[in-house]
Amino acid sequence: MDKVYRIFISSCKRLLEKERQILSEFILMNNHFPVQMEYSFQSDNREYSIEVDKKKLEEADCVIFILSYLYGEIIEEKIGNKEECPLKEKQHKNCDSCFEPRGCKLSFTQFEYEYAKLLNKPIVVIYNNNYNSDEAFTKANQIYIDQYQGKDCKKAYYGLQEKNEVFISDVILKHSFPYSSHEDFINACTLAVESAKNLLKERENSGNNYQGLIPYKYFAELNRKTEMINNLLQEMKENGVEKIYSSQSVALEELAEEKDIYLGLDGKIQSIKILAIRGSSFTGAMGHDWTRFVLDEEFKLGKEIDIEFVLSNYKNEKLIEERYTAFSSSKAPKETLEVYKSRYTQDMKRAHMKINEYRKNHVCQLFLHNEARLPFRMVFIGKYLYLSTFLNNVKAADAPVMKIPATSTLYKVCKEYYEWIRDNAEKQD
Repeated sequence: MDKVYRIFISSCKRLLEKERQILSEFILMNNHFPVQMEYSFQSDNREYSIEVDKKKLEEADCVIFILSYLYGEIIEEKIGNKEECPLKEKQHKNCDSCFEPRGCKLSFTQFEYEYAKLLNKPIVVIYNNNYNSDEAFTKANQIYIDQYQGKDCKKAYYGLQEKNEVFISDVILKHSFPYSSHEDFINACTLAVESAKNLLKERENSGNNYQGLIPYKYFAELNRKTEMINNLLQEMKENGVEKIYSSQSVALEELAEEKDIYLGLDGKIQSIKILAIRGSSFTGAMGHDWTRFVLDEEFKLGKEIDIEFVLSNYKNEKLIEERYTAFSSSKAPKETLEVYKSRYTQDMKRAHMKINEYRKNHVCQLFLHNEARLPFRMVFIGKYLYLSTFLNNVKAADAPVMKIPATSTLYKVCKEYYEWIRDNAEKQD
């Protein structure tokens, strides 16, 4: 039986309530238990809030942080805490109160980060790429006020902006995942939870013993939340996403185990439709396994299946420059832009050549689009759409893949998008 890990979720609650809920649901979907510290600053518990926080962190197996525009509530301003520093000699440069007679000047979120490090807990970070953008904050703040009836956060943002920048710049480490939009955040959650599980398994393999057991007192709450998430999953299956895979290879492994993958809802063979940039993943030019399901006969078993490719035009330099920028935003690539363009163009041409060879003996259509910022890759096979997004610094093969049933509203919306791109593309005769 797989172990159930307790994963502590740490973040400022304002402007991140929805994100905290989404991450909690992702943790439950992976059969683990989310631990969230909900502060209550009534008079009867002001003195021991930090101790409760510490105990929750000590019981947790690992911690996932969500960091964004706000640094968060300062400990000294909320609960005083003028006693001995909870971090003792490990105090941070964001807090100089250890040298003066006053309370801790760290936010609760940063305290949780520093204390988790002190406990040597595995740490994963999800952070907003726009955390120091005044323009992005202003927009998010207005949405928070208008749609969620939240309190204006300008004072909290501008008053502690420097501390927040110092904090986030310190924690963007190896196991950190950026996001800029709601779709990015969902992908970041998938990667963060997968990373947390891998970190725990790595430590266990190195001799660390994580019991990974939920105390009996948590069972009722876990069952209640599990029932809730199962209901949500059922709703997602009917109206949206049926399953999210951590990568293309994981999606393909499951697809290879399914029967009658080319049959639609009516029981008849459906055409395969593909929207992509290069198409190399589908023609074997890069050695990916999609070829088995698309061009090869391994799973078709002699059935004639129509295929429709909607790929990027290799003459579209703007798109190639966008991909170059996406992979050079944080670390410059080895090759120059011109070398990158040449290599990328050759990959695209090879894929087109492979498709044209296939077209000589099979029913297959090729369309070349000129979109410069194509955000999605779509593969329609049988009763499902396999949807992934093109992320900065993440290869398409490593991006999360969503399995979307043909019965859902989301499927219909995506198909309309696909058809719009195809209808504005150039058909290759």
